[in-house]
Amino acid sequence: MIPGYGHPLTLEMSDAVEAAKLMLFECRGFEPVDFLFGDNWKAESIWGTKFDIDLSDSDFVEYDEKGESPVGISNTKAYFQVAQKSRGHVKYI
Repeated sequence: MIPGYGHPLTLEMSDAVEAAKLMLFECRGFEPVDFLFGDNWKAESIWGTKFDIDLSDSDFVEYDEKGESPVGISNTKAYFQVAQKSRGHVKYI
């Protein structure tokens, strides 16, 4: 992974069913074919509650006490897109 590239998935992107470019990999000489989300993910609810998340089973369901609301992540998907880095900028092909 290349630090400083990618951004978190926002509520607006989620509502619009948009993908987030979470990370950028430098893959010299090979092509990745799969990604497993696993554990050690972090998230913060719109009410400020922080969660440690395990996506090993692709889903996360919890209750946010501050927001008095259920929160969750489901239907996780990953795909790879070729990118070129030039002069500090990334262009997705």
